[in-house]
Amino acid sequence: IFRPKDDIMERAEAMVNSLRQEADMVVGLHIRRGDYATWNDGRFFYELSEYHAFMLRVQQLYSDRRVAFFISSNEDFQLSMFEGCTCQRFGKEPSGAILDLYTLSLCDRIMGPFSSYSRWASFINRVPLCFLEEKEQQFTEESFSSIVDFFHFENGKEIFDW
Repeated sequence: IFRPKDDIMERAEAMVNSLRQEADMVVGLHIRRGDYATWNDGRFFYELSEYHAFMLRVQQLYSDRRVAFFISSNEDFQLSMFEGCTCQRFGKEPSGAILDLYTLSLCDRIMGPFSSYSRWASFINRVPLCFLEEKEQQFTEESFSSIVDFFHFENGKEIFDW
């Protein structure tokens, strides 16, 4: 009932397979800005350069692997700004939200600001998720855990309603 249409699933799988040609690990990055500039006083709003820094730190965490990123965002920006990172994304299109959501669910890890969107992507395929909570955030393997219900990670961490 909740499965995306076949063409969306095929495109998502093709995207992840393409990234896997260049990488051992695919990390989905949910870039959400827009309303986050004001929501919760901008606490979880990050500049694109800060998202780039998160990406570089995750690459450092998994330095024994080739890491590529699938980027999910409804913003227009050039991927070239993420220098030193292998990344791809879908452009703006009518099926963008569900296409991005399903593609995130096929990644090996997901990271992004607090959002039910990335929670759902984690839950669909039990993909370990890490919420971006502060600009200088450091990452460990334990930073990532699958969502088991709307307010809980598999590792016991609780999500508070912001």
